[in-house]
Amino acid sequence: MNKKHISLPCAWLSLQNAEIQLESVAAKWAADLKCDPNIVREEIRHLLLQKATVPFNEPIGEKFVNVSEINLELRQRYGSLPYRAAHHRIEPEKDRRG
Repeated sequence: MNKKHISLPCAWLSLQNAEIQLESVAAKWAADLKCDPNIVREEIRHLLLQKATVPFNEPIGEKFVNVSEINLELRQRYGSLPYRAAHHRIEPEKDRRG
């Protein structure tokens, strides 16, 4: 059985892992913007789904999002917030190889 090994740069995060972070990221943006966290969460979820892609345009497979692209879009959409808010963003997965 020949399996392809796909190595993605650290700037990519699986859509599933991005959705795990969604609640805390949306809550922080909503608090800083003083708006409904449910609305912000749905806007960010829509953005993640819109930007999610399968590597190499394969017809099937796990979807990923570009962390830098998502964070840039969040800053453009919600504005540049103070330093503390800038640290509440979607984070790339840590390299588990050590």
